[in-house]
Amino acid sequence: LNSGVASFVAHTPFALGYSVLAEARNAGLPFATLLKGVSRVRASATSVSYALAELGLEVGKGKALTADVHNALGLMAWP
Repeated sequence: LNSGVASFVAHTPFALGYSVLAEARNAGLPFATLLKGVSRVRASATSVSYALAELGLEVGKGKALTADVHNALGLMAWP
């Protein structure tokens, strides 16, 4: 977890950081909205689900279940 990043961003004017969505929400921090075509997409379980539906899951090394959801093309998919 990156609670240190969320804390730093919360207490530093004009700071940007990368953190887990739940930590940003718990800290009351604003987070990015992507502009995809004419749609604005916010990070949420639903928008990540759209990316997973488009790109699918893969079995990672060991017993890990992983997914690379970057660059999903769907207008409702995050990221």
